[in-house]
Amino acid sequence: MWKKTCSSVPAILLIFTLLPALSISKVHIYVTNSVPNDSPNPVTTHCQSRNDDLGYHTLHVNQSTNWSFNPKLGGSTLFFCHLWWGDRNVAYNAYEEKIPWFCAIRGKLPWQIKRNTCYWEARADGIYFNKVNDPNDSPSWVKKYPWTV
Repeated sequence: MWKKTCSSVPAILLIFTLLPALSISKVHIYVTNSVPNDSPNPVTTHCQSRNDDLGYHTLHVNQSTNWSFNPKLGGSTLFFCHLWWGDRNVAYNAYEEKIPWFCAIRGKLPWQIKRNTCYWEARADGIYFNKVNDPNDSPSWVKKYPWTV
């Protein structure tokens, strides 16, 4: 009996060591109004998931709204946003769990998540996405959606 118990101890320790690395990391989403400073119109946002309506937010230039959540197991978490700026608007998926590594930056090991954050910016020509939010690293910002009129 002692032999069986001792042989399972390393396996149990391995499971408890790997469990935090394999767990789903909390996701952080930021939406920022980065339209020109002289814009007379704020950006209005309305973001929600199937279960959580985050309401409407009026963002003046350089203001942000943000939220955090724990994704559901099974890859079903989806947050979408609708933004308005004057006579322009756009709707997009701000987080889609079924797309691997949507917001995540890998850690040292392939299954580790170093950071799980999405940054969205409303600019004059459309909506931009980044995982890093470094204003000095403009190539990492990618235009994802144009405004529609």
